[in-house]
Amino acid sequence: MVMILLGVAVPCARGGPPPADRGRPGRRMDAAAALARVDSLVTAGALDGAATTAAALWEELGADPLFGWQVASRLGLIRLRLGEAAEAVQWCERSLAARPDQAQVHRTLAGALRELGRRGRALAEYDAAVELAPLDADLQLEYGQMLMEYRMWDRAERRLQLAARLCGNCLEAQRALANLALGRGDHATAAELLGGLWRRTGDDRLVNPYLASLVRAGRDSTVLALLDSLPPQGMDPQRWLIAVQAEKDVPGCGAKWSVRALHRPEAGATAGAGGGYQSPPAAFWALVAGNLQRAGRPAQALEALDRALALDPGNRRYLHNRVSVLLDLGREEEARRLWDSIAPGDSTGGADRDTEKGQRR
Repeated sequence: MVMILLGVAVPCARGGPPPADRGRPGRRMDAAAALARVDSLVTAGALDGAATTAAALWEELGADPLFGWQVASRLGLIRLRLGEAAEAVQWCERSLAARPDQAQVHRTLAGALRELGRRGRALAEYDAAVELAPLDADLQLEYGQMLMEYRMWDRAERRLQLAARLCGNCLEAQRALANLALGRGDHATAAELLGGLWRRTGDDRLVNPYLASLVRAGRDSTVLALLDSLPPQGMDPQRWLIAVQAEKDVPGCGAKWSVRALHRPEAGATAGAGGGYQSPPAAFWALVAGNLQRAGRPAQALEALDRALALDPGNRRYLHNRVSVLLDLGREEEARRLWDSIAPGDSTGGADRDTEKGQRR
């Protein structure tokens, strides 16, 4: 969660210092410097030191009408960042009791309530914060992301779109909008946003989500073209799976990725603990086999099916598909023997036999 540190409020010089401060000209400067030290410690991540310093300031200045609320606001932020949300709420409430017009204190309070699971009040505090600071892009972005967590898609979209306008379509807002589209199941929009982010940044970590969104959006030809444009060494296991999934729905593509998968150890695999690869699941090889059979490559389809059956030898659908591939290879006697071994008592046999005939035609 991004939090912006509160600035130090300095009273207007006109009219001189408050009566309590007359005769103590260095007091306000010392307090302001101490608050600046707290801010520096928070920025540096030295939260324990910041907490100690701020607690000492509270002992000295807690009752001060000018500095007390500012010290309390720092303590609220520090406690939130230390993971002490309940204490953060108490400090923020003390600060807001004195100065309810401070957007960043409402924001810190909202974050603490969010951590405590107090959804309704957290939303109310974010509403108060954005009303007080409507042009704060970071605040709008944070609020939009919280609304996403609660699946309030329309409200989240309005906040994130506003954040994007305020920050000049910054990367953070575009990423949030892409996550929003993914959460809503709007894969076409997600693909557009992820593709734009990838082209802007060149970040290879965006490629796989981009490809997956393209597949779900039904843009399989674009997926295959994009994969062709990527360096071969970038084909990780997930991209192999995406490639063969896309080939399933692109007639006449030649199934070249399925052909290549037979000879690449990382194709469809998952990373092993020792840095190698674990065997891909049987379903991956069954998918490869289907692609190869449709592409008119029955010998390679049989090889892929045999890999699937080695991992799942009792799978009747794979066995039925093997019968079909054997028929494509002209190995009728072998196909008949296999069919006889699996057909008795198989209620799906007739339907699969019709499917096999359709595949052969």
